[in-house]
Amino acid sequence: MPNQKEQLLMEGNPICGHIYCGCLASDCCFNCPLAQCVFEDNAPKMNEIRLKLKDERVGALLEREFSISLIAEIVGVSERTVSRSVRLLKLSK
Repeated sequence: MPNQKEQLLMEGNPICGHIYCGCLASDCCFNCPLAQCVFEDNAPKMNEIRLKLKDERVGALLEREFSISLIAEIVGVSERTVSRSVRLLKLSK
């Protein structure tokens, strides 16, 4: 039986099946209308979008009752960053 991380990684994107695909602009990277990817470092004003996506992803994983340490590993940030996102999510409700 797969653990939580393996289960999440096996699910992938329901549109194309890729694990890390899609954002607020498009469900799948292959259908994206943007000229420049929101995840590229030099994309203008994309830091705000990346932060919002991170917070949304943290929120979705929290709803599935993943631990803060596992969320940090999956999202690729520190546990402190996940805790900060949790606090911001609670304030926004």
